[in-house]
Amino acid sequence: YTLRYDLRSYPCNAMPMYAIIETDHPECRILDMRIRHECTRFKPQLSLGQFVANAGVIPVGGRGEFMMEIKNLGNAGVSGVSTSTPEVAVRLVDQVSDGTNVQCTVEVVPRQGVSGVLYFPVTFHAAGRSAPVQVYCLVE
Repeated sequence: YTLRYDLRSYPCNAMPMYAIIETDHPECRILDMRIRHECTRFKPQLSLGQFVANAGVIPVGGRGEFMMEIKNLGNAGVSGVSTSTPEVAVRLVDQVSDGTNVQCTVEVVPRQGVSGVLYFPVTFHAAGRSAPVQVYCLVE
């Protein structure tokens, strides 16, 4: 496959950090590609293990999960997660700390009637700070 894209139509404040690609390969239905551009530089308030998460293929009416590491939190822990996107609900279902880093598991529940590729921010809240992570999934 050859992928071509043109970023000239995006104003800087609307430039996506990632292109989300849906494929026909049964072992890789959806993947991300980082858009490296001066408008996509990101300096989060929390030290994130990564800036993007794949919640996978979620059946219509079902739920999915993704994991995210928040580094250098000590014993503070993560107080919660949120999203501004009405198509999904998110919930922090587990967190495991090693005394320095926290491994979080977040549940993603698409709203009834939602299908297709979803790309949305999930904000992690911890120690009076917050940081968004871009999350994507395929609902079918």
